[in-house]
Amino acid sequence: MKYMTKEWYETIQEAYCKETSESAVNNYLNEYKKTFNDDEPVFIEKFCFHDCKVISQHQKERDVVLKIDNSIGFTSIKKVIFKNCSILKQDAPLHDAWWLYDEIYKIENGYEIHVLLLKKELIDFIVSATGVDYKN
Repeated sequence: MKYMTKEWYETIQEAYCKETSESAVNNYLNEYKKTFNDDEPVFIEKFCFHDCKVISQHQKERDVVLKIDNSIGFTSIKKVIFKNCSILKQDAPLHDAWWLYDEIYKIENGYEIHVLLLKKELIDFIVSATGVDYKN
């Protein structure tokens, strides 16, 4: 049986993780470009909530409003408003959950937005909406 040195193991792990993550990002970007072409949604430019914490979630008529703590995030936005929204999946209440990752898909009447959050466990939050508005 061969022994793997710590340095060799770390080198392989680093290369594998970098290759795997770059591949995943490239696959997503290619799919994104294929989906939206030149018809990118206007809200996408500000849709960056990684490391933001959801403070509250409420329904306002047909909209779903998330109030977020952006103190360590990469945005100045404090409210995310999903317009004419239907919640397709929500594993748990979003209060105190950290926004990790999101994906946006074009559907017939707008967009399907998938958000992965973390509380004590991972939370899937999936909505369909005609658009997204923001408040600072």
